[in-house]
Amino acid sequence: MYVSNTAVALTITKKEAPFTDKASMLRWVDACLNCNTNNASVVVEPLNIKLAELASLQRIDASFDAVNTLLDGSGALESEPLQRAVYRLRLDIARASGDNRRILAAEASLQELNPVLQGLDLSTFEGWVAAATALLADKPSGTALDDTCFGGYMLLVGGTLYAFMSHAVVDGCVVTEWGIPVDGFEPDLSIWSNEGSCWEAHDPVMSRDVLLNPKFVQLKLIEGDAQ
Repeated sequence: MYVSNTAVALTITKKEAPFTDKASMLRWVDACLNCNTNNASVVVEPLNIKLAELASLQRIDASFDAVNTLLDGSGALESEPLQRAVYRLRLDIARASGDNRRILAAEASLQELNPVLQGLDLSTFEGWVAAATALLADKPSGTALDDTCFGGYMLLVGGTLYAFMSHAVVDGCVVTEWGIPVDGFEPDLSIWSNEGSCWEAHDPVMSRDVLLNPKFVQLKLIEGDAQ
């Protein structure tokens, strides 16, 4: 017999009446999981973990897996990808602890790994835009910075940074006019929150993560007249 423990976030959608209380919900889940069709016995217990705390634990788990994967693949302790993964793990642990001093130190370590980000203040409008521009400067045409916080992408055209929403991308293609994505716009200071040190209505942590842990996508730019 093998026993496994795991923590999950469970969303239950019912067509019938809602659960009257937590106890009735646990009984329902317990009955579903112990239906004897999978030859397993399951005990369900509530965990007093807030969703934010659970998300932090999940990020730490993902970062730890990334470190292990790199070690399993190469075993090279001095490689830049491994250093980045270790610093990412350090940052996620610091954020979960809520220790602002450790968070800032971990972010600084991760930022120092990327030469183009050194010396830039990612908590300011000027620094954020300069960092995004620098990250894209040496990339091939059509390379976009995935801005999960914004729900879209950043693209560098003729040295100018443009933002556009993800719905503009269809099957890896984006329609442009004079090389600029249709409905694309230049990031503007008017939508930056100095108080929050990020774009208005955005999470400052996610806003900096776009730059500290950049993800790029290669898009095919199709000029409107060429469609």
